[in-house]
Amino acid sequence: MDDYSGGEQGASTGSKVLKFAAIGCGVVVLIGAVLAGFGAFKAVSCCGEFQELALVAEGAQEHAYEFVIDLRREDYESAYAALDASAQQKLDVEDVRNAFAPHTEDLNRGMPTPFGVTLLSRNDDQSEVVWEMTTRVAEPSAPHALQISLEVSYVGGEGAEPVYGVSAWDLTRVTRSLADEPAAMMALRFHREVANGRVEQARRFVSAESELYGASLEEFTEQVAELQQLGVTPAGVVAVAPLDHRSAEVTLRVPRGEGALDVVYEVSSTGDILGFKAPVERSAADIRSAEMPASESSPEDALAEGDEASGQGDEPAAEEGVQVGEEAAAPAADEEAEDRAE
Repeated sequence: MDDYSGGEQGASTGSKVLKFAAIGCGVVVLIGAVLAGFGAFKAVSCCGEFQELALVAEGAQEHAYEFVIDLRREDYESAYAALDASAQQKLDVEDVRNAFAPHTEDLNRGMPTPFGVTLLSRNDDQSEVVWEMTTRVAEPSAPHALQISLEVSYVGGEGAEPVYGVSAWDLTRVTRSLADEPAAMMALRFHREVANGRVEQARRFVSAESELYGASLEEFTEQVAELQQLGVTPAGVVAVAPLDHRSAEVTLRVPRGEGALDVVYEVSSTGDILGFKAPVERSAADIRSAEMPASESSPEDALAEGDEASGQGDEPAAEEGVQVGEEAAAPAADEEAEDRAE
């Protein structure tokens, strides 16, 4: 990642996988895109070292999110204050303004979506850790997004007050697949389990603190009965709208004749289903009307008018610095194929 860069490059696709190398335990933990994008560190570790590292990552992700919020508000003083000491020595508030002011319109097209997490370095006692936090900003249904990759450092340790700071950044224009968004993948999995009658399995995806979870499996089954009536027709993702860094709303569309039924799921930052809204009927005219603006505007218009998007079809250089794989994509696809076969 280039320090303090604001370059814009071509398109990118592919789901993210958080890769932790827990060297002290001799364990490599892989967390799929379903959880990694939202900073959900639900994994079983053989020692507390990984758990501590996960907590540090959660703090780093929240720091990155607040940094992007400051940029959306054009509060460059607060954004400068969020830099680490080294970056503050090299830059001033005007440098931050000059780097991000040209992207203000793009930054306000939607709420920031935490998308990827990469551990870059750490020392033996984990008192100094550096992460790369990837955030995307886009309209809920847009196929393109502004991607902000932030290098976030942590200094802390036992008994010390944790200090986070942004040390570098990179901006990239990317093509996104709504179905690959972390919250969308979680909503689709839950939806498939319910549609296929596997309510006990579906309940495992639900937050135990939510009303949807219910006091018993029978109560949960009653609550999702209207979802079961949607049948096993494959659902498509039509919108992903982050509420904040803690949760997002995902709209799934189930075809019904010439129209469709839309159901909205709320997915937490820990990858849990928090609830859903009753299915809403959409006519063919409603669907055509909603799709009209997107079809009439080009990707360049949707992100930044007048911007020369060089190399739109190429993999962006910034993606090379994000050491994440696509191992999670294949299992998810296999599961979906299995469900359809049933």
